[in-house]
Amino acid sequence: MMSPRLKFLFAGAAMIVGCDDVREVQVLVTPGLEEGVLSTGEPPVARVEISAIALDGEIQLQATAAPGEGFDLGELPDTSIVTFELTGTTGDGEIVARGRSVAVDLGKLDTTDAPLPLFIQRLGTFARPPGGVLRSHVHASAGTLAEQFLILTGGDAAYGSDGPVDPSFADYYDLLTLQGFESGQKLPVSARSMVVRGTALLLISDDEAMYVDLRSGVESTVEPTEQYSWSEVSGGATIDGPNGTSFVVGPTRAEDPTNVVVLVDVSGSATAVRLNQERARAAAVYVDQVGLVIVGGANMGPGVEVVREDLSVTALSFPSDPVTGGAAVVSPTVSELVIVLGGRDQSAPAATKVYDLRCPTDCLPTEIQLDLSPIASRGKAFVAGNEIVAVGDAEPDEDGLGETLAFIVDLAEGRVDPLPFRERRRGAVPVPAPNGTLVVMGGVTPAGQPARTVEVFFPGR
Repeated sequence: MMSPRLKFLFAGAAMIVGCDDVREVQVLVTPGLEEGVLSTGEPPVARVEISAIALDGEIQLQATAAPGEGFDLGELPDTSIVTFELTGTTGDGEIVARGRSVAVDLGKLDTTDAPLPLFIQRLGTFARPPGGVLRSHVHASAGTLAEQFLILTGGDAAYGSDGPVDPSFADYYDLLTLQGFESGQKLPVSARSMVVRGTALLLISDDEAMYVDLRSGVESTVEPTEQYSWSEVSGGATIDGPNGTSFVVGPTRAEDPTNVVVLVDVSGSATAVRLNQERARAAAVYVDQVGLVIVGGANMGPGVEVVREDLSVTALSFPSDPVTGGAAVVSPTVSELVIVLGGRDQSAPAATKVYDLRCPTDCLPTEIQLDLSPIASRGKAFVAGNEIVAVGDAEPDEDGLGETLAFIVDLAEGRVDPLPFRERRRGAVPVPAPNGTLVVMGGVTPAGQPARTVEVFFPGR
């Protein structure tokens, strides 16, 4: 059995095959499209540490060098599956840059033609790894395949280098090799909503839903029960729960109000439930030990409803809530608190509100002084350590779609800071990546060109 000797460079190099039982695997540390960001940023990065970490979290090997120098981590069995962690520090030891790969199976890694790229970025900002998607989708269905690939498909429109293309094509970004590729064939359904199970996709349109396994090529139609139709849920956001379950939440969609939520269990079976109140552009988030929480989106009925794991629906004792387009997130510090940021309250900017799910009766949300008024619709929020990243669309303007915007929210300090993208875009979507980062991809530039680059935010600053 050969053991890989891992060498790390800041410049590309070919793989070197050693003798006997050792082979060298070369890896390229790269800041992607933000060239020079390590040395020219303030403060500059003085040292980069690379660690090979096993699936159980144990550090297998570790090395440190200055930018521009090579690394030699030593040897690991080629049966190892590791994640590479990169940490950039200043001369004073302050951490200012980070990077993390997806899981790497060393026995299957072949760097004969090119080194494996490892992306490192400055903290507190978005950055663009190498490559990008070849076609871009507007308000796409998006997700992660097989813990390695990001996928964009469907949406309102799609664009390639020569102009509009059929949205039913799929486009992918490989988080291991940091490059994009496209499907040669259209998917059988142009998805308005999507659920991912390993290498299989559940694609949902107004008229039908199909499972497509991208590895085997097997396709199968999913028939709704008599209790609902796909047109009542299509366009809704997909929110993942525990134990491999996912919810397709019709009431979050931007158009016709609906009260249908479809739960897809770990086996792929789909079951629908109805809320008490039809809603549109509602906010939704999964809360551990509680269930799927849906807030707002209607000027009548209960303000908050919960779909529990047993598919029962509970209306909580909050008054009706007309806020639309806001981003719902669980408080980083108190799991029973749901925060809704941004959105519109009957066309006026909505206040940031906190909903205490422990309240038994006569409940009212608490307003807090956090201004997320630029987010008008399609708000989504993600916990990043003790902070929150909120992403959503601004109001449409004379150039068409509202620009996609991002903000970082510090609840402890009561501060909201803009988190600009490297490339302005409209109609982009955020995707939590399997390496713990937040990726924003897709959309079009203000000039109407496809936005092909991938933007990554590493939590912590």
